[in-house]
Amino acid sequence: MIELICHVANLRDEHVFDVFDGDVVLFAAPAFRALSTQWQPYATGQIKTHDIVCEHHEMTLPRPIRSIGELLQKYLASGSVS
Repeated sequence: MIELICHVANLRDEHVFDVFDGDVVLFAAPAFRALSTQWQPYATGQIKTHDIVCEHHEMTLPRPIRSIGELLQKYLASGSVS
């Protein structure tokens, strides 16, 4: 297990991340909202962060997923995403 963790850490440290050319819609648990600014180097556009009322590890539970789905539906219906 330790070998796997070290391998993943090495992959992360050596990987060069691409930059997304556009705006980003980010969903974050409130405790992690401040970290949303760390995504800016990886996008040329604006980053719109939405707080999802839950803990980070609960983001994929039914209630948070419903909230995320409703927000995504609004973005898609508005035509502001492609």
